[in-house]
Amino acid sequence: MRRLTLVMVAVLSSIVLQVSPSWADEGHSAIVWVGTVATNLFYIPVKAVHGAFGGLVGGLGWLVSGGNPNVANAVFDHTLYASWYVSPEMLEGKEDLYFFGSPD
Repeated sequence: MRRLTLVMVAVLSSIVLQVSPSWADEGHSAIVWVGTVATNLFYIPVKAVHGAFGGLVGGLGWLVSGGNPNVANAVFDHTLYASWYVSPEMLEGKEDLYFFGSPD
């Protein structure tokens, strides 16, 4: 556990130290970029596992239902068609974050 913590600190530190001043032109402060990276370190792996299980369950649902695509799409809509990463706009509240699929 200690080794994992050290690796995470090293990765985060190297990313923070490489923040270019051109990013400030987009109107986001440095702390928003640090928060985005820190959030994505945890969000992306969790979303990948969620999407993998959604793909598996949707595929099994399609198989069990005799090839009915509506069954698989119902699962895919909630697991695969969603936000796969967090952007600075999402942290600032300018865009919506959909973990369980978009409302469209």
